[in-house]
Amino acid sequence: MAVIPAPILRLDGFLGAENAERLHAFAVDHQAEYVAGDVSEFGRQAAYLPIDSPFLRQALANALPLARSVLGIQAPGVKVATQITAYGDGAGFAAHTDAGELGFDPVHQLTALYYFHRRPKPFTGGALRLYDVAAADGKAWRADSYREIEPAFDTLLLFPGTVYHEVLPISCPSGKFADNRFAVNAWIS
Repeated sequence: MAVIPAPILRLDGFLGAENAERLHAFAVDHQAEYVAGDVSEFGRQAAYLPIDSPFLRQALANALPLARSVLGIQAPGVKVATQITAYGDGAGFAAHTDAGELGFDPVHQLTALYYFHRRPKPFTGGALRLYDVAAADGKAWRADSYREIEPAFDTLLLFPGTVYHEVLPISCPSGKFADNRFAVNAWIS
């Protein structure tokens, strides 16, 4: 059996601190428009706000050639769906892929996560856990091994939509919406 580390591209300082702070202010100002997350098979989910930002679309488009090269994914980037997620106290998201259980959903070839939050960071937890891939006899599955990536301010992560990943639970003692773990989730095809 072979175990292959999940491929990921990390871009620190992706939008710049000033733009990340503006995005945080926007996210907090639109609190009333978020859709509440449900408790489901994936755990207590975050609240989310669908957005369509030309600025974010362009920033992601600018990163796409590097992502294609590093990750070996040929996502054309024609279709980009984005939302802001706000993970409050106790929220997380169980292991899943963004390409469906079998990895055949062509809609989500590339997943992008952009982290922004109040500084200093008012929450703990919320790491992204990326699972490695186990393979043998022409079959592949989620390995037991993984790596965890902390949600660092103004950082973009890109990885194939077929990679199993989860968000570990958040602890946000203040309970204030502005103190949540925020991310822009984008699915690129």
